[in-house]
Amino acid sequence: MKCEPLLRLLKDPYIRVISVVGGGGKSGLILWISRLALKHSVNLIISTTTKMRFGEVEAMGHIVYEKDLDISSLPKELNKKKLLVLFKDCLGEKVLGVESALVDSLKEAFAGYKIIVEADGSKGMPIKANLEYEPVVPPSTDVTIGVIGLDALNKPLKEVVFRQEEFKRYYGLEKGQLIDWDVIVRHVNSPKGLFKGVPSISKKILFFNKADLLKREEQEALVQRIRTLGFQVEEIFLGSVLNKELISLRGENENTLG
Repeated sequence: MKCEPLLRLLKDPYIRVISVVGGGGKSGLILWISRLALKHSVNLIISTTTKMRFGEVEAMGHIVYEKDLDISSLPKELNKKKLLVLFKDCLGEKVLGVESALVDSLKEAFAGYKIIVEADGSKGMPIKANLEYEPVVPPSTDVTIGVIGLDALNKPLKEVVFRQEEFKRYYGLEKGQLIDWDVIVRHVNSPKGLFKGVPSISKKILFFNKADLLKREEQEALVQRIRTLGFQVEEIFLGSVLNKELISLRGENENTLG
């Protein structure tokens, strides 16, 4: 299992809050990170500022609802459970997220604890357009991971984009237009795009998910192409949440997952 870049984020003492935005795969990525945190004895609080499926969060750890939250007992709970999942409430099959201010307060109150936040929703689609109030990234976020599914590449917009009308309007696209690299670069770099509203203190990491759909030689060609495209981010990950494999493209010797 290749996961060194995620372990680096978990072990970096200066990275306290990680927010995850963008397309499908966010919850799976957070679950993967939670398993790594448990394995490596990293105390972790998981939350969301939007909504998540209860079935997804149930597998992540011990659930605490905001109304039952006792800040004074939180260190004791974390030392006992190692991993807490914090939400505002449960509504049917969904859990409701907390306010960004609570995430900021937890970061300030508990040095040494990591917080990871799902700060966006996409209905499982590989790319999404943001509405005015999205994504909901806490101001205290140190690292923002923006997820795009490679299954969107060269597919018609209507098949792979959540909120396609807004997406067309933002980028001046036609109804049947394909999602090519030009569109993806514009989406990543646009103030209205993938990293919209991310705080200036936050490092931006672009994560291309579903690389498992590509053969080894296709992965090598893809890596070389991505490195030439001018993404305005600090780091790029390529990987597969499904297969629990991920590499960072900042290393010149990293070209494939296998």
